[in-house]
Amino acid sequence: TSLQTVHEILAKRFFGKNIRIYEAGGGSATFIQSDILNDAEVTVLDIDKIQLQKNSYADKKILGDVQTYSFPHNSFDLIVCYNVIEHLDAPDQAIRLFFQALVPGGLLFIGAPNPNSFSGWVTRLTPHWFHVWYYRVILRRKSAGQPGNGPFRTVYHPIVSPKALINYCHKLGFQVVYFKEYQGD
Repeated sequence: TSLQTVHEILAKRFFGKNIRIYEAGGGSATFIQSDILNDAEVTVLDIDKIQLQKNSYADKKILGDVQTYSFPHNSFDLIVCYNVIEHLDAPDQAIRLFFQALVPGGLLFIGAPNPNSFSGWVTRLTPHWFHVWYYRVILRRKSAGQPGNGPFRTVYHPIVSPKALINYCHKLGFQVVYFKEYQGD
């Protein structure tokens, strides 16, 4: 799977190293495997106070917006933006800030649903209240839509389509190490 490939890339690059990780919009859960997290200093920045309170692995928790919060240059070896970028009004601003915060040769990982997939299409065409209803009624998640609980509002800014995202990242100076576009649902 593509997530397994990402884990392999991260392990090859960072296993056994003391690194600084920034999870942008990381909330209370991470996809990073423990063998990398154990040797890392992890900073999580999120706009959701409740999600940050639930977080049990971060060394630093910051309440803030990834689109406006600026870390000093060269602050992180790895920046993770996983299932977040589709919720941002200004993802280009966030990515620009990520680029500035990375050390030279650092790695930015962006994982997001494809807005051109079937589920992305349905998400774009249905209002947020419908997503909350679906989570509560169909998925039986009683706390859906309440503070600290998804589903979160989805924006799908035009820059998050795979081609536009890659083009924007190239303009900033990023090099693509791995890309996998998933269309199926």
